[in-house]
Amino acid sequence: MKIIQKGLWLGVILILTMGLVACAKKEPSQETPSTNQEAEKLEPEKKEVPEKKEEFTYSIIDETYTAEGITIKFPQLTKASNPTKADSINKSIQDSIRSKLDSLRSGTEDLGALTLELNYEIAGYGNKVLSIFYQGYSHFEQTVSPVNVYHTQNIALGDVHTIPLKDLFTIDDFFVERFKLGMYSPGVDLDLEKAGVKINEEIERQYSNKDLISLFQKAEANYKLTKYGVILSIEVPHALGDHLEMAVNYETIEINMIKSSPVWKDYQFLVN
Repeated sequence: MKIIQKGLWLGVILILTMGLVACAKKEPSQETPSTNQEAEKLEPEKKEVPEKKEEFTYSIIDETYTAEGITIKFPQLTKASNPTKADSINKSIQDSIRSKLDSLRSGTEDLGALTLELNYEIAGYGNKVLSIFYQGYSHFEQTVSPVNVYHTQNIALGDVHTIPLKDLFTIDDFFVERFKLGMYSPGVDLDLEKAGVKINEEIERQYSNKDLISLFQKAEANYKLTKYGVILSIEVPHALGDHLEMAVNYETIEINMIKSSPVWKDYQFLVN
């Protein structure tokens, strides 16, 4: 009888043990990830990489246009990463020189032969604009004295076009007031401030705000872009040097900057 009872107990224990093992096999481990989860971890995250546009690079050489009594030095691009674009820019520079020459000759048929000498410099704004300014003098045979000449061209290097000032700034009363309060930029041979001229008063004597707004809105308004600000040029009487330049810091006219212009794409605005 004891042997039978002992056998029954062993049978019960064996059945319970097999049941526990079966249950353990049915329950998946919570710590073991599925095959799909493992694949997600092993597969690198896909990120869209923006297309990198090639930077337009170039060198500048001096070229000279000469005719009877006329010498004009101007820049030309060479060794460019995009030769087709460089050719377009070079043609734009040549066209600007011809246009200036034509404007000087216009209506001067009775003044005799023209003598003209112009040299250029490049203002350093950035890689989006080629800012060129020319200085020199012109003289007609029948006039008493030579006239100081100032001419600028600002070329957008992205789509190659000459940028008028009105495409970069809203030209209004605030803009011209900042111009009048700007820093006088003396010429090579003439410093009006050292000569005792009160620049702001002289500008107001020559121009009203309405006059300056009209002048700066014209396509041919003379200006150049530098790293720190814009230098604006106006015509003044011959006794004052024929032209006068004032530098205006960008920070003081941020409110007038046309932010949609590609020129200001990398500019760090103080107030957005």
